[in-house]
Amino acid sequence: MTLVDAAADLFLGARCPGCDRPGRSLCPACGAQLAAGQVRFVSRDPAPPGLPATVAAGDYVGVVPRLVSRYKDEALLRLTVPLAARLVRAIACLLAALGRPGSAYHLVPIPSTASAVRARGIEHTLLLARRASRDLRRTTGLPVPVHATLRTAGRVLDQVGLDAAHRWANKADHLVLRRAPPKQSIPILLDDVTTTGASLAAGARALARAGHPVLGAVVVAATVKRLPIRGSASS
Repeated sequence: MTLVDAAADLFLGARCPGCDRPGRSLCPACGAQLAAGQVRFVSRDPAPPGLPATVAAGDYVGVVPRLVSRYKDEALLRLTVPLAARLVRAIACLLAALGRPGSAYHLVPIPSTASAVRARGIEHTLLLARRASRDLRRTTGLPVPVHATLRTAGRVLDQVGLDAAHRWANKADHLVLRRAPPKQSIPILLDDVTTTGASLAAGARALARAGHPVLGAVVVAATVKRLPIRGSASS
C-alpha cells in the first residue's frame, strides 16, 4: 500500500471495491483478476428459445460478482471503465467471428425495469454500453454506436430462486421496442451477466419481430453453468 493509498483510506475511507483493501481504486490483484477473463462464445444448458450467439468476457467467478453487484446496486461508477474494458474485448471477438465486411453495427443494452432504475439511480447497462462504444472506437477505430431501442413491459418477478424454465417464462415477453432501430445497422445485444440467457433471448426475439435480427450478444461475464461452443480467445 502506498502512502497516497494510506492517506486516502485515512481521510476518505477509500477502499478497493473488490477486496476492501485501502486504496483509491481497484487494487492490482483485483484489477488483474478482472482483466484476466477468458473471452469466449458461451451457451446455456438448457438454452431458451431465440438465444443469440453470445460472447462472454469471462466467468462470473472470483471478484467479478462483487464488482458487478457494487457497480449496479451501489452505483459505484468508477467501475464503469474496467467493466466496459471487458465488454470491448467481447465485442471485438464477436465481430471478428461473425461480422460481415462493410456492415454497420450498433449496441443495444438490455434495459432494467423502471423500478430497478429508480432504486439504483442509474441505467447501468446503458452506461456500460456507452463507455464500451467510446473505448472500442478509440482503440480499434470501429464505430459501434449505442441505441437504447428496448424497454421493459409488463411485470417481471425477482429472478432469485427461479429455475431456468420459470426464468424463461418470467421474461418471455418482458422486452419490447422503445423506438425503431436504425436502418442498415445490425444490433448487438449487451448485458452485464448472463445466467439462463432469458433476457438476451427476449431481447433478440423483440428485435427479430421488428425485422432487425441481432448479430449476437456480449456480456461482462457468464455464470459457470455454460457450455463453450466455439474456439476461444484469451487476453
